[in-house]
Amino acid sequence: MAHCFVTSFVAYELVKSAKALGLSVDEDLTVKAALLHDVGRAFTRGVLHAVKGAEYLAGLGYQRELLLAVERHVGAGITEDQAAQLGLPKRDYVPQTLEEKIVSFADKLVEGTSILGPDHVLARFEREFGKNSQQLEMAKKLIDDMRNIYERSSVPALLGWKSNEKLELYL
Repeated sequence: MAHCFVTSFVAYELVKSAKALGLSVDEDLTVKAALLHDVGRAFTRGVLHAVKGAEYLAGLGYQRELLLAVERHVGAGITEDQAAQLGLPKRDYVPQTLEEKIVSFADKLVEGTSILGPDHVLARFEREFGKNSQQLEMAKKLIDDMRNIYERSSVPALLGWKSNEKLELYL
């Protein structure tokens, strides 16, 4: 649960930065999706939690855009071919909208309840998937897509922060 709170805070900071850059982004949708992105972990582990979470939230009446952000937050996205190999319903889980990219990126920046930087994310993907993996390339693309927003946000100043330190969240 604490991971989701920190992820939603990071997403909120990224949304503020995107808006300051003149980009159109749905703040309410993005922060809610970041807060709910791991709800599927109540039902299952692994990448399937994204699908199960979206299904659960659909049953509660959440809008399609939020469901897609929850479903597409895993990894740096999962292609339709990768989904089939992982036992997921065969469809594309790659973040498409700015809101989806912010939720996925914020989740990658928060490990447990620690806020980490893009270099740490890339090192983790390289360790977990390998130097020449499609997942590492997708992580690089997500980071490149988000770099301008990230660098102009308050998030770099928070690197290394852990939840046992005081941080007031204004959501």
